[in-house]
Amino acid sequence: MKESISVIIYSFQNKDLPSCISRIIDNSSSLNDITIYVIDQNNINRKDIFTSTFDDKVKYLFVSWDTIKSPIWYKEKFAQKANSNYILHLGDRVSLCKNWDLIILENYIKDNMVFSGNGISKIYLKNNYFLDKKNIELNNIFQKTHSLDRNFIFSKKNNLIDIGYPTYLKYYGEQEAHTCLVYDKDYEIYAVPEYFYLDDTENLDEIEYVPFSLTHNYNLFIDKYLVRINKFLSNISKKYIDGDIVLRKVPFENNDIEYDQNKSEIDKIGGDRYLNAIREIN
Repeated sequence: MKESISVIIYSFQNKDLPSCISRIIDNSSSLNDITIYVIDQNNINRKDIFTSTFDDKVKYLFVSWDTIKSPIWYKEKFAQKANSNYILHLGDRVSLCKNWDLIILENYIKDNMVFSGNGISKIYLKNNYFLDKKNIELNNIFQKTHSLDRNFIFSKKNNLIDIGYPTYLKYYGEQEAHTCLVYDKDYEIYAVPEYFYLDDTENLDEIEYVPFSLTHNYNLFIDKYLVRINKFLSNISKKYIDGDIVLRKVPFENNDIEYDQNKSEIDKIGGDRYLNAIREIN
């Protein structure tokens, strides 16, 4: 039976994004309807490149490089907009295996499944405040796991809309809050086999400059989920926890002041603002 899958990719200034999209299409079986939604946060609008290369297989949104809106907000909006039975969220440097669509659909055998990651990971504390994880067991099969990986999430569209997205965050806390939302709705998380994809996506916290705050609303996340996260960690086998983890608020939380650049008068001035005195900002 022919199925429809929407692949949603948020990308921050990835010059090789067209190649990534091409590999996703080339490695599909061509037996299902695949539509790729691209959220391209960049300093160059590449719509002509994507539309001329991929025709109607790709739906492209250009987002100015200095936009401070949450990437998670875009992911949710495209998930709601997608006209498909299934959704696959990918990092912008993920390479999928040959016939990936057939393989994943054949193994989607229960309605409450969410596929995420390609290994069983160990959770550790990064920079004293943030949870992170690293794969310590690689899968040869589809295997139940404990948490989501933002760079690979697959499920039915209705499931992901039902679960919801932590759009009040921008980076730190996303995977943990999203995992909590999954468990709130009694879905089960499974990792795909190790061979299924290769992930070279660059983490936003490793990029020299990102226009929005990565810690935006992180302390709100701690307020909402601290007790539940601690309970979650206590119920995981010790071999998947790196030492004693104590989550706490960050003293340097930097919340963005939300505004729409398209409505700012100063942004309409253009290059003259760097040459002439500006006495008022509206």
